[in-house]
Amino acid sequence: MDVILLIFTESGGFAGLKRGCTVAPAALPERPLEELQGLLQRSLETPRPSPSPDLQVYTLELVTANEAKQQTHHRVLQYLASDVPEDLSELISFLHEHAEPIALA
Repeated sequence: MDVILLIFTESGGFAGLKRGCTVAPAALPERPLEELQGLLQRSLETPRPSPSPDLQVYTLELVTANEAKQQTHHRVLQYLASDVPEDLSELISFLHEHAEPIALA
């Protein structure tokens, strides 16, 4: 399966603001792209953090395509800012730098 779209959201924190971005993998620099590929190769099951308004949470939604079966899949991963795996640090940093404010509903 290949990632065709990566949707990043960061939420929580003291002010409870939301920021995010949508990125095609082709737009990623080499190192963050390698981290994304590594993420796909290992288990994508991660515990979801307990909701708490003051904790910063990063959400990665991976849209993957299986051309042979002509299907797309959505996988959602969430990490507390304090618990981001070290091997995703450059990917998260890249996405954080490109995130823009999202209107609160």
